[in-house]
Amino acid sequence: LPVGEYSRIALSPHRRWIAGTKSGRLYDLDTNSALLPEAAETNGPLNGPLGVAISQDEALVASTTPWEPTRSGDVKVHSIETGEILKSISMPKWPISVAISSSAGLFAASSGQRARITDTGAIKVSEIYSTRTVYEEKFSLGIWCLSFSPDGKFLAAAMGNYLAKGDQIGSIRVWNTQDWRMVYDLRGHQGCAWSVAFNPSGTRLASAGGNRLGTHELGNVKIWDMATGDELLTIDANKNAAFGVDFSPDSRLLAIADAGGVTLRDGGPLLSRPEYQPLPLE
Repeated sequence: LPVGEYSRIALSPHRRWIAGTKSGRLYDLDTNSALLPEAAETNGPLNGPLGVAISQDEALVASTTPWEPTRSGDVKVHSIETGEILKSISMPKWPISVAISSSAGLFAASSGQRARITDTGAIKVSEIYSTRTVYEEKFSLGIWCLSFSPDGKFLAAAMGNYLAKGDQIGSIRVWNTQDWRMVYDLRGHQGCAWSVAFNPSGTRLASAGGNRLGTHELGNVKIWDMATGDELLTIDANKNAAFGVDFSPDSRLLAIADAGGVTLRDGGPLLSRPEYQPLPLE
């Protein structure tokens, strides 16, 4: 990727493509060539596209348009093969995050506000290949990250106040994508919840959070059991809030991004404890 500031990147499951939020472009890792039109010129990571995602089948890439304080933003889904825009939806406020589930045929986008004491946010989920919106809701918190489970049966969201401080608590919510019933509302992050990620088998959910403002309190990453909603483990950040978290494709590594950098941790012990039982859908 070109040198510059990025707020998020997405790597395809088989490591063929990479996309970054500075320009919104998709790059072929074998040839280092850009495949999609570049977004408008931006001066930094918080003024450019903030959300980017690549589908599990590596056929689609989604990204938000650059943030502008005076208007709503658009979120687009492109075909990687042809570059054609397959889906475009408008989001209120500040479009933050996107997620794609090729197995469920769904595309999700979220929004929020920054520099406000009271955030408002929204989630919109649509079918990729139709105009049908299957779920839409507004919230009193910003929604900073979305993640579909690998089988597309669940959608998780990291929520909270952008300028959270004191005793404010972030929230991790999980919905059943068949009927949009909320399955879990997981609490525990002091401040704001910034990021969520399922492991490749869908048995675990990782979340990252903490106060964005400079405080002496460390943020943390939490690992949740998807069968029960139980918190399995808490890992403190190295510096300030934990802003990002993700599993490696084999679940053996857990990557944590905070104000001090990126740390890789051994995720192997999380694979077998406790014994996994599928979450009932009815």
